[in-house]
Amino acid sequence: RTALLHGEQGRTRLLAAYDEEGAVAGTVFMSFNTHRLKRHWLWLYTVMVSPSRQGRGEGRELMAAAEE
Repeated sequence: RTALLHGEQGRTRLLAAYDEEGAVAGTVFMSFNTHRLKRHWLWLYTVMVSPSRQGRGEGRELMAAAEE
């Protein structure tokens, strides 16, 4: 993985990882909870890693980046 892109719209976030050629290697879709007592919650909807890049720890890296 060489780069991460953070995209946001309202409470929804997209985190994308790119490979050396600039192709998408993986993505994470997440949404923040807007209820005032649950704002510290994050809903993680989807984590995807390209089949050709699986088994290299890239999903783990995406999860760590989402945690930040």
